[in-house]
Amino acid sequence: MKILRFHVPKMDSLVRRTEHRSHFGTVSEVSNFLADLYDQGYQYRSINSYRLSIASAHDRVEGMSIGQDPVITRLMAGIANSRPPQSRYTAMWDISIVLRYLEKLGDSLALSLKNLTLKTAMLLALTRLSKSADLHSLDTQLIHLNPEGVSFKPSKQPKQKKAAKIGHKFFFPKYEENQFFCPA
Repeated sequence: MKILRFHVPKMDSLVRRTEHRSHFGTVSEVSNFLADLYDQGYQYRSINSYRLSIASAHDRVEGMSIGQDPVITRLMAGIANSRPPQSRYTAMWDISIVLRYLEKLGDSLALSLKNLTLKTAMLLALTRLSKSADLHSLDTQLIHLNPEGVSFKPSKQPKQKKAAKIGHKFFFPKYEENQFFCPA
């Protein structure tokens, strides 16, 4: 509990109330703490971070993480409904600027390794709605070239295993309309 108190000063009040016990507060105390954060104006993502921190240090309650307790999950759902998470990305950028720059670079065969790598990474990112971690997991040892494009098998399991499929591959089709924008 000392580590959490040091890293998350707001949790000090919860720690002080519960430090004489072997666990980190009852479900009621944890839910009251999270509700207090809501009353203080904290946003959903911040409160959820506290919930996850508490759950990581808390003993299991009836075989389940306190963060998954029905009372806590209902509270978090209520917070999400009344104060929905704000979009992390409020600014939009003009993709045409990037595409004009990539076209200005010219033929990929004439590029330095650094510029070729940056161009390829940008084209792969633009042709697939993925997280940067997905692109990072692409491994040239696990590449399969075919006439329609290029497919990669990820070198590691994605963070969100629910969305991951066993043997899932990333496919990047050829873009024959303009060779400067073809990621394959």
